[in-house]
Amino acid sequence: MKQIHIKLYILFATTFLVFAACTMNSAFEEALLEKITLDEAPDETPDETPDESPDETPDETPLSLTAPEGLTVSGGSSTSLDLSWNVVTGAEGYKAYRSDTETGTYTQVKGDVTTTSYTDTGLTPNKKTYWYKISCYSGSTESERS
Repeated sequence: MKQIHIKLYILFATTFLVFAACTMNSAFEEALLEKITLDEAPDETPDETPDESPDETPDETPLSLTAPEGLTVSGGSSTSLDLSWNVVTGAEGYKAYRSDTETGTYTQVKGDVTTTSYTDTGLTPNKKTYWYKISCYSGSTESERS
């Protein structure tokens, strides 16, 4: 009669601990040994060859957009101002932001501008100063504000 001792093996990052000390007849022992290899540890070297499927597309690096430059503001009327700026390559559109002070909070006054100009309307008549910043976007990526 034989005793079989099964050791600790790590298989697919899961630890299986099996300890058996049992007496078996040879027919059962042979059937068990066909299922479990006791003399060899499983290959623990990961397959370093990437699985490349022809249907898969490589990951794309997110588009980096620069802030629009050349912002100019000109008087439209007592309640509106005309803004214009230079085109940014790769931009799908632009957003206009306004503040009452240079260092204040800028609030988006217009999104989805598809040209390089915008007229801000509904301003307080005879207010002396408004501050503007413009950003551009492509998909979900938005640039810094100018």
